[in-house]
Amino acid sequence: MNKHIYARFISCFLLVVISTASCLTVLFAQSDSAQRVVTSRPAAPFPFELRDLEITRWEGSKSDSGIAKYPDLAARNRMKNRLWVDVDTLPKGIVRHCTFDQFVVLADSITKAIGLTSSGRKVLNPQQTEELAKAHRMFVSVEGWLVLAYPGGKESTNSYSEEYHDWHLELFDRPLDHYPRIGDPTPIIAEVTPFVERALYRKGVRLENLAAFMRYGSPPNIVEFPVAPKARKIRITGQLLLDDSHTEPGKDVGAFVEKAEKGGYHNPWRRSAWEVHPIYKVEVIEN
Repeated sequence: MNKHIYARFISCFLLVVISTASCLTVLFAQSDSAQRVVTSRPAAPFPFELRDLEITRWEGSKSDSGIAKYPDLAARNRMKNRLWVDVDTLPKGIVRHCTFDQFVVLADSITKAIGLTSSGRKVLNPQQTEELAKAHRMFVSVEGWLVLAYPGGKESTNSYSEEYHDWHLELFDRPLDHYPRIGDPTPIIAEVTPFVERALYRKGVRLENLAAFMRYGSPPNIVEFPVAPKARKIRITGQLLLDDSHTEPGKDVGAFVEKAEKGGYHNPWRRSAWEVHPIYKVEVIEN
């Protein structure tokens, strides 16, 4: 072969090889980028994290009962919107420490002692109402695995604000490695409110370092996604609250999830109508 032709052939061959390599590099980069987009958390109109929340400019901060139309709703809201307490300064023995199962037993015993039914506080007599008030003054710590956390929606307690919402923490008795589904045990509910969010944030509490999964949206468009390799075992300290807006057996309360739909809620979704609400302290027990 003529050396000039041979040289031209080699040049063309090298050009094809270089071009092909460049194209493959771009394709792999695009593929990798697409994969990252698929596995990354979805876009949402709010941060997936506690905030250094300033509430003085919030109209709802002027009323601890929020926007309540009925006396029983106002009473519940006032318990939800209690101010942050430094539990480390409380007298020794004030805080009752519980395992997951001990909390459930405590909640059931209070329910039975007061005579609570699924109708909630609105049907209580004065003596029962006083017993309920005593229960609400209790400080408790409960241990469990934070499998799921998510921002709450607009409700009367936060004056129907989108920005000043609660954070729901679902604390399980075991470290689930998946989003709650049929057959899984139900959790204890604990909540961070706008009135305590700043204090917890400044204490270094970050939900993305604790929860295995988060979610946002409303049925039928709930989006759930993982945020950590596994759930962390934590201890949550706060005060007891009876959320008697969620007492219906099978729908709200039960020992195991019986129904779960893609893009919807899992039901029942809580072990008890009693919550740790508000949360004053969060500690990591097990990484």
